[in-house]
Amino acid sequence: MTISSRSSIRQTPIVSFGVRAYREFARTNSTLVADLAEQRSRWKHICSQLAGLSRRQQHSLVRKILRFDEFGLFHAYRGVLKAKLIREASRQSLQALADRLDPFSPCFEPMQQREIEKDGRTRLVDNYGPHKRALQHMVADLIRATNPPRANQFMFNGGIPAALSAAEAAYARGLTHAVELDVEGFYRNLPRECLAGLLRPLPEAVVDHVVWDMSIRVAGDGVSRRIWSRSAAPPLNASYGLSLGSASSPIVGEVVIGRLLAANEIDFDQDIITYADNLLVLGHSEQEAEARAERLTALALEPVYGSLRLREKDRGHFLPPGRSEGGGFSTGVPFVGQFGQIEPDGAFNWQPTPERHNRHRIAEREICPTEEEILRAQRRVAASHRAYPRWATRELREAEERASLSAALYMRSPTPERLASAGRDLVFALIITRWEGRTLEELVPEYDNKDAVDRREDLIAECARLLNHIRRPVDTDRAA
Repeated sequence: MTISSRSSIRQTPIVSFGVRAYREFARTNSTLVADLAEQRSRWKHICSQLAGLSRRQQHSLVRKILRFDEFGLFHAYRGVLKAKLIREASRQSLQALADRLDPFSPCFEPMQQREIEKDGRTRLVDNYGPHKRALQHMVADLIRATNPPRANQFMFNGGIPAALSAAEAAYARGLTHAVELDVEGFYRNLPRECLAGLLRPLPEAVVDHVVWDMSIRVAGDGVSRRIWSRSAAPPLNASYGLSLGSASSPIVGEVVIGRLLAANEIDFDQDIITYADNLLVLGHSEQEAEARAERLTALALEPVYGSLRLREKDRGHFLPPGRSEGGGFSTGVPFVGQFGQIEPDGAFNWQPTPERHNRHRIAEREICPTEEEILRAQRRVAASHRAYPRWATRELREAEERASLSAALYMRSPTPERLASAGRDLVFALIITRWEGRTLEELVPEYDNKDAVDRREDLIAECARLLNHIRRPVDTDRAA
């Protein structure tokens, strides 16, 4: 019997609930799925046509698209799919939703808020139902077709990998220094007044009710309705600005950043690389990069560009250590949570910033983490390392982190199974990092309490036993 390697087992895809739900929907609605595919194809075609039209022609066609329900069934399907309600959907239910879609009028669909934690920060994200999601995705497509992102905006143009490649290409052009900026409170601080002009040819009513969302809420009694505008003081627990969670907000953000990059007041727009609200301002020297960042920060405050408050996150250079003149520029360029350096062989290496790296290495704390913290970190370890495909030692660091987490789990709550698992992970990490000269004692975390000290000794003994098993066949061969 052939046993799959551990790595191949980890990479076996797990079918998510959403995929299973869609498969069930497709199995019972094959004709409907074919009709939706045809509508989707025509929708993509008409959006691509929009990009090549004049502003006047775009204005006419956009209004025609929004007024007529030629693609209503497809938009309704997409709203239901994104709301994770596709399993029970039918042609009748989708058509009923399609008949109610009106981007020019208020939508009274209830909305929930949920907390998410990202990069150590907790944010409130709006969770919409199928009606609003359908409208948001439809409008987002039209905005992107009529206001396409610039070539140096990478959120919709290849993502982070393309943005990092652009930074490497900039270095090849002699741009060695960089200042990373981001927009403080980007979505929540965008003023409504600037959106209608920025998003033309989208009708102002559509901007109000879909993009800005006049925040129509159902009151606590579930019957009465009240309307409040985000331009006024919001109710308790509500926020200003664009919704974090709306499908239209990301492309609107790109349009706002694009307007700033296109400003006549700057002549270095192609030396700026952006991903969402992260901006990397590059220069041929420390002085040039710093001056450009200051100029862009001042310009962004003007109302015509959205009164954006840019703040400096970090600064760095691609030069070898000791080659920079100071000025707070570190060796390595920070961008979108990654830290880029040039290796001695000339290759680029993009690894997590120290802050992000330390956030995941919870086993290295002075006090052993809780079992819940360790199990949560174990579930995330593979994904957290896959997020950095250009990290030269990614596989080695993942093996080390798995080993330290397994060891911490055993020391927190020991069982024979956890001892065996931690031993295997530690030996594997020791083997693949041997060229770095790592020792077993360095890989096993240390905690102060006596129980942890005793269990650490048990782990080291288990690893020694496994290593003896690995070496024994070699020794036998040599003796023969």
